[in-house]
Amino acid sequence: MTDVGEVPHAEAAPSNVEAGPSVVGTDRAEEAQHLADAHGLKRVVAYIKENPKTAGDSGRKGSAIRMERFRANKDAQGLVQAYVPADILGIAKTEGGNWESVRVAVEIGRRALALRGWRAKIVALLLPRS
Repeated sequence: MTDVGEVPHAEAAPSNVEAGPSVVGTDRAEEAQHLADAHGLKRVVAYIKENPKTAGDSGRKGSAIRMERFRANKDAQGLVQAYVPADILGIAKTEGGNWESVRVAVEIGRRALALRGWRAKIVALLLPRS
């Protein structure tokens, strides 16, 4: 005898009807039971960690990435996020959202605070005491 296995002739191969029962129409429970009994397999649910979209962002969530992009766009427009005192915000709102008068007032205040000597004393006398 030889070690070569016998190859059946193509005409002698069984048709699909003779091959065995169809797998179509089985539900998951039957399939899982068949795999467990016949092959010793067990159904396992595995969660796969998603690959990061860009390098260096693996530890950051999507919202953090979007917020960074939002802040970069605002910086490009010359806007920054900051806390504004409520009374100054009220003044800007009464001006119709025009911050130019607030900017002028802040600049005048900076100049007044930068004064030294007799000029600072005159400004102190002119301003109301709080």
